[in-house]
Amino acid sequence: LYLIINPVFFADVHLGNTLFDSHIRDGQIGEIFREIFRESENAAPGSDMLIKSGAYRIAARLLREHRAAALSDKAYDLRLERLGKINKTLDFIKEHYSERLSTAQLAGMCYLSESYFCRLFKSVTGKTAVSYINEMRLEKAEILLKNTAASVSEIAALVGFDDVNYFDRLFKKEKKI
Repeated sequence: LYLIINPVFFADVHLGNTLFDSHIRDGQIGEIFREIFRESENAAPGSDMLIKSGAYRIAARLLREHRAAALSDKAYDLRLERLGKINKTLDFIKEHYSERLSTAQLAGMCYLSESYFCRLFKSVTGKTAVSYINEMRLEKAEILLKNTAASVSEIAALVGFDDVNYFDRLFKKEKKI
């Protein structure tokens, strides 16, 4: 699940230039997300206050349990600049994760050399482009495995893995099942 909150929402709270862990699995945060979505669908009196309080609870949990670093203003600005350079690529991966993707193709989208793109991508995301893509594919595969009757090989192909054996090894390694 993704929740995009405009930083202005937390204008009354000092978060600093906080960097959070990139992929968070936290049952309490998941439950707060579900509460927020139920309230947004419900639209009963006071729903807006419950939604806002849920967002604050998520932010507090992130600060306490999933804070990766606090960046200086200079480091924060540099990170934003780097993120801006690869943001188009991240969106493209999100939309085309099931297709054959190469680092050369992704670097070309940013008008960067492949080697510089790979270094930049890792500095921004904390992982290689291939690892990032595979992680996204595995997340989508996990959802499909839980919610559909499709076979493992069908799901592997749907999320972009050509080799079901490679998918099996990677899934077991990353998901521990």
